Amino acid sequence: MREPRTVGASNKIPTFFFFIGAAIGESADNNGVMEIHCGRLIENELRNQRRSAHWLANELHCDRTNVYKIFKRKNLDVELLMHLSIILQKNFFETLTNETVTEIAKVQNM
Repeated sequence: MREPRTVGASNKIPTFFFFIGAAIGESADNNGVMEIHCGRLIENELRNQRRSAHWLANELHCDRTNVYKIFKRKNLDVELLMHLSIILQKNFFETLTNETVTEIAKVQNM
């Protein structure tokens, strides 16, 4: 088994996450609140960067099939999302925050 990749001087982030869970998607729930599908966010960003699932699998030190499993997941663990943000150099938390602010404003205007 490979050692976790070092991020920063003393911070090690394990790169072998396969089970994941922080609610996020692209459809409205029963209350009309938009949800963000995290796996699709990752997949879309990967495509925007013209990178392959194989490339991401190498960065995560996992099998390519695990990357496809991530794409299918609506929910992602915060630590995995942070790791993907670092690898893809894209702040997915900002995307989620912006969506949350938009949804809060909708609720307040009701």
